[in-house]
Amino acid sequence: RRQVLQILMSLFDPIGLIQFLTSKIKLVYHRSCIAKKAWDEEIDQADLVLWNKCLSWIKLLSSIKIPRPYCNHNSEVCKVEMWNFGDAGTEMMCGVIYLRFLNKKDEQIGLTLVHAKSFTVPVKHNRTIPQLELEVALKIAEMSHKVINILDIKLDEINYVTDNLAILEWIKKGAKKASVFVTRRLNDINKLTKKGQWRWVPSELMPADYGTKESSMPKMDFNNKWFNPDFFRLQEGN
Repeated sequence: RRQVLQILMSLFDPIGLIQFLTSKIKLVYHRSCIAKKAWDEEIDQADLVLWNKCLSWIKLLSSIKIPRPYCNHNSEVCKVEMWNFGDAGTEMMCGVIYLRFLNKKDEQIGLTLVHAKSFTVPVKHNRTIPQLELEVALKIAEMSHKVINILDIKLDEINYVTDNLAILEWIKKGAKKASVFVTRRLNDINKLTKKGQWRWVPSELMPADYGTKESSMPKMDFNNKWFNPDFFRLQEGN
């Protein structure tokens, strides 16, 4: 447990570019805390397997080369979109934000991940998956506002994306006989976003999935599905 925390704290990733990996290290540490492992006690075998995978993945991080500019074709940019994705599992939640640059023909000429963050699900939460998906929907709304306040970029379009149809229905039409938990988060989401900004995407196209499932890991290069999700390739095709 001590070594897991040491490695986790040593990874300097302020904007979350490698949350696809750090989320899994967080998960290993989270499970060790739940199991009440002593600082120098060995973690459970199943978590040890994941931990050893994390160590091998860390060694491959140097193979990822991330361009500094958000877009290499600034003179051609006619439209800038922000896309905010959120996903939740039984143990982890993740939000990831992209900027998409289009030319006058509505062709994508640039795509960059600008911020990502993962969260462990509280141990004593007793929440359903839709409730956790609603929680992460609020988190990406809050994350996007922080990013917008920092970026000196005019945004022509802002979209929020979930892979849970129940959440989309709640946000757009409200939840009848909802609990206090749901009502409060819907109210906060409605203060930060517009109903028309919310979209649905199939789970297999959800990039935030890499931050919520221990089995999901993209290839270790900049052209992987974390930095360049299939969702945007389909958008380009349409």
